[in-house]
Amino acid sequence: MIGIVYAVSAAAAVLVVDRAPQGGEHIKTLLVGSILTVSGREVAELALLYGLIGALHVAVRRPLLEISLDPDAARARGLRLRAWDLLFYVTFGIVVTSSVRLAGVLLVFSYLIVPAAVATASTMAPQPGRNSPFSMGSRGSMFGVRNAAPPATARAAAVRRS
Repeated sequence: MIGIVYAVSAAAAVLVVDRAPQGGEHIKTLLVGSILTVSGREVAELALLYGLIGALHVAVRRPLLEISLDPDAARARGLRLRAWDLLFYVTFGIVVTSSVRLAGVLLVFSYLIVPAAVATASTMAPQPGRNSPFSMGSRGSMFGVRNAAPPATARAAAVRRS
């Protein structure tokens, strides 16, 4: 569901930006981002933001997991499902919008949605080990880093963009 809402929202943003002056450049930035020209300060700010949201999710992981796996039992225990859903979606939205500015829609979508979808398809119950979304995302990242263009090519691209 999250992936569908995200994809529709991204498509709507492309349609709106397309009507603006210099819309083509804005669409390119929206889709691809400016990841090669990110400053250390921007990375530090995002790391702090993601760390805070990650800590919050760790602190409330049990109710979030319970309402995801067994909403009826969670409701019977007195958990307010809508409030927990709202907390999750607001924090998810913050992560997505802060990430798209730097990395672009395609990369953000790939890192946030694809590992979770693959983990869900490969196992019926969440596992902390090999089939967790975090593990799959990390392995995919390492594969990409190992098979990416040589560092000199990335540096040249960054210099050309500035």
